Amino acid sequence: MDQFASLLPSGSIGPVHTNGPSDSLHLSWLPTSTLKQYTLVFPVTEDGKICLGMKKRGFGAGRYNGFGGKVEPGETVFEAAKRELHEEANIVATKMPHCGRIRFAFEDSPVLMDVFVYRVEAWEGDPSETEEMLPAWHTSLPPSDPSMPQLPQIPFDDMWPDDDLWFPLFLAKKSFVGRVDFNKPPVAPEGSEGKMEDGSMRRWWFAEAPVELMQSS
Repeated sequence: MDQFASLLPSGSIGPVHTNGPSDSLHLSWLPTSTLKQYTLVFPVTEDGKICLGMKKRGFGAGRYNGFGGKVEPGETVFEAAKRELHEEANIVATKMPHCGRIRFAFEDSPVLMDVFVYRVEAWEGDPSETEEMLPAWHTSLPPSDPSMPQLPQIPFDDMWPDDDLWFPLFLAKKSFVGRVDFNKPPVAPEGSEGKMEDGSMRRWWFAEAPVELMQSS
């Protein structure tokens, strides 16, 4: 259960939880020495639409993800989430409940990324391209009549590999916690180091849990 054990009293975990892969359960979680807070924000609609952003540069470039980034000194996590959403998608959240908390560790990195996930249910403006992100609407619903115009499905093949593990909880409006450790990336053909985010998943754990238990450090 990792560091969230102290936040999750006995009996607080919901019926949905997963860990793996099966051949990694004997592995210890990667050691880290620094905890840094980040935000991850997804605009959603009542009719099953979700806005994802194609990262154009920096960490995770070339993947679809939510909008977010580092919590800056002097601001709360909630303030950082609103700021990053506006900077990356040109919209202002007016209803944004906190729904998840995921910690990420990368082999040979001292940083444990503490990511607070928000679900944006109301906002002002329309998502539009910025220097860092290209927003695009997708649907979380099963394909309907193929003859009718429809949005593309959530592109899990072009997202972080852990997303399809916790997205079912997010889309069901469940609150959740989790952790993912990543291996070193493969060495590039020319012998240079690969990008840190290209490593495979080493170990993971996700569980449905009450959101109020995630407010503590």
